[in-house]
Formats: sequence, C-alpha cells, structure tokens
Amino acid sequence: CGELFTFGGLDTRGHASDVVQVVDVTTFQQKACLDAGADPTQYVAIKGQGGTIGTLRNTFTVEAWILARAFPPYATVLSKADGGWKTGFALAKYGAGKGDVEEVPQVNFWLTPGYATTKVQAQIEPFVWTHVAGTYDGQNLRIVVNGTTHDTLEFKAEKEEEIEALHYAKADLCIGAHPNKAAWDGLIDEVRIWNVCRADAEIREHMHEPVAAMTPGLVGQWTFNEGAGELCIDSSGNRNHGTIEGGLGRVPSTRHDKPDPNRPLNAGEKRIEDKITTFNKWKEKLVKEQGRSPTKADLLLAPAAITAIARSIGELT
Repeated sequence: CGELFTFGGLDTRGHASDVVQVVDVTTFQQKACLDAGADPTQYVAIKGQGGTIGTLRNTFTVEAWILARAFPPYATVLSKADGGWKTGFALAKYGAGKGDVEEVPQVNFWLTPGYATTKVQAQIEPFVWTHVAGTYDGQNLRIVVNGTTHDTLEFKAEKEEEIEALHYAKADLCIGAHPNKAAWDGLIDEVRIWNVCRADAEIREHMHEPVAAMTPGLVGQWTFNEGAGELCIDSSGNRNHGTIEGGLGRVPSTRHDKPDPNRPLNAGEKRIEDKITTFNKWKEKLVKEQGRSPTKADLLLAPAAITAIARSIGELT
C-alpha cells in the first residue's frame, strides 16, 4: 500500500531508462480488519510479558477502530485482565443484565480495581466505524471518541503494587474477546498501545493512518493486513506479534480513510460541538477582558457548566 517505485526498464523507444517511476497504489492504508462474531473462544492473543508490553506503567493509551453490529454483555474490543475483570484493563462494553443495560450502545475503558467502579464510558452508534481510545496519565482516565474526550474520571495509581495491577502480568493482551468470557460483535481495525498518555490532538492526527514503526511511545500496532495465516504482525517494530485463536477471521475493511466533510453531525457529535462552542465563547471573553489565557484556577472558578465542559473535553484534568 502507498507508493510503488519502479527502476530501470525501457522507454517508449526501446532505450534503457534511468527514470524512477512512482505510482500511487492506494490512498487507504487499511485493507483488512478482524471480524468478531461474539464468540469468546475467538480472539488475537499477544502472549507473554517480554518486550515493550511488559514495561507499561501508569501512563498509557489504547486505541482501535471499531464497528459494532450488536452490544452483547461485556462485549470486548481488547483486554489484559484477570477472569473476573477485577485486575488489569480493558476497552469493552460494561453491563450484563437484560433490558436497558444490555441494549445501551456503549463502550467503556476501565482499570484496576475493576470495571464496576474505575471506568469511563461513551455511547457509539451501531454499524458505524468509530475510533475509540482509552488514556490514563496516572491521575485521570479518559475515553476519547473520534478524537474528542467524552468522559473523564479522577483515579490515582502511585504505589508500585497499584501500578503493576493496572496491567495484570499473568494475562495475555487479547483483541476481540476476553477469553472464554465475552466477545465483541462486529469489526475491529488498527489497534494500538502506547506507553504515553496521548492528547486528543495527537490521537486525531494519526487515527486515519498507520503510525511509522519505532515512533516514540508506540508499544504495539496491529493492522490485520497479513492476508492469511494465524500470525498478526506488530508493525510498531517492537515484535509484539499476535496469534489468532479459535479461527477468528479477517475480512476486507469497509472503513474509509477520511471522514466525509459534508456529512451532517449526528446527535452525539452535535452535543459535543455545542459544548466546544460554548466553552470557546467563554474563553474568548476571558482573554479579551484579562489579556491572558485561562488558568486551571479560572476553570475551577468558572460557572459550573463551563467547568463541567472543560473536564469533558480534556481542558481541565
């Protein structure tokens, strides 16, 4: 994918050519994705604690492109956790009951001490490709949807045993299911893990294309473009290769590389846009009156609605 370079050959007159020909093969980097069918025996396992995954601490980011067909209980995009979801982390739907809890189209990012308390969440639309990221900076969890923070939670992990519990060393990193417990029902593409807490702007900058190997902070990147076989290559350069378990399949990706700029905002995006507009108007007024950008104290002393918006969009952490 990308550009094809050809060297040498003959020109139209049959003479040897020293011109390098460059052909744009495709503008879309992702050609395949995982097709998870809500089967908890089917997933990609990145096994062992060696390499860069074993060095994760209390600042990290997980991200993926997802499309949900349904929202079964505890539908899991990725996890690295114990069997009871008390230790570790996951990007997954929370809720196991019947009725409203089960039907809510949402995804959560949770950490130790467990999915029921230490979590942030966002609603997403079914059958729509959505970029979701979970971040942690040692003090706050965030869930970021399509490059914009949707929910935050203050939570500190400072002691060594607390930091180690965040990543549950006994568990493999699994994509598509929490083994033999719960599974995603839909498509998954371009999964990444970082050992840094990525800001919204950084997530937006790279979410539409693969990141170059050995990019600082990049721990693992799985794009599922191998074509066949059980191996899922880690294209981060860190050799955290995965193995397909249970016959999980790949299918051609239906995801577009760039969003349609003319597409109308959905209800959720409109609410976010309105919040950002309200916050920016307040910010512009403060700058005009005081000749400086707002400080953390300004945000805390602002009207409650402005403080709440600042927290929700990542301006106040």
